[in-house]
Amino acid sequence: NPGSRVVLHLEAGTYTIDDTIYIPPYATIVGAGSEKTVIKTTSSITEMFKTVNSSSTPGAPADKSTTTTLNQATNVQIKGITLETTLSNKGLVLDCCKDSVFEDIQIKGAWVRGNAFNTDVGIEHNNLSLVSSVVETKNNNFKNIKVNGFTYAVSSDWDTNNHSWTDCNFYNLGYGTAFGTN
Repeated sequence: NPGSRVVLHLEAGTYTIDDTIYIPPYATIVGAGSEKTVIKTTSSITEMFKTVNSSSTPGAPADKSTTTTLNQATNVQIKGITLETTLSNKGLVLDCCKDSVFEDIQIKGAWVRGNAFNTDVGIEHNNLSLVSSVVETKNNNFKNIKVNGFTYAVSSDWDTNNHSWTDCNFYNLGYGTAFGTN
């Protein structure tokens, strides 16, 4: 909750993960800068970073189906990191995430021109259900985001509203933004 908010500072360096990092509401992760703090995986995990609702506990992320407007991921702040994968993974998955800030982030994938299109996505927006829902990904700010080497830079098959994108670059991709492809 807002009262227990702490900031996780990641010093410059390369950090290797082999499982998804789940980000609860009010979490703040600050690296030393996207060129300096690199979180890398060579594992075939599905998602590198994923937002979850406040019903989650350490080691037991709540299922998205338990998300409500009262417990959804909100006020998440991630700044100054690179997410890097050498496999077909998703970089940052926003499940029902609102009112959050993502700044100075690079998301690097392994897709290159000539590869088959697959399900790798730099930033994915998800909601509670396909039906228009109040529990949706909305009102997020993206500043100085770079997505490189994915089939999709930004993808959503859900309602996603009122995001602000400032000084963002998408390159070496199959598609830049793709909404409603499935």
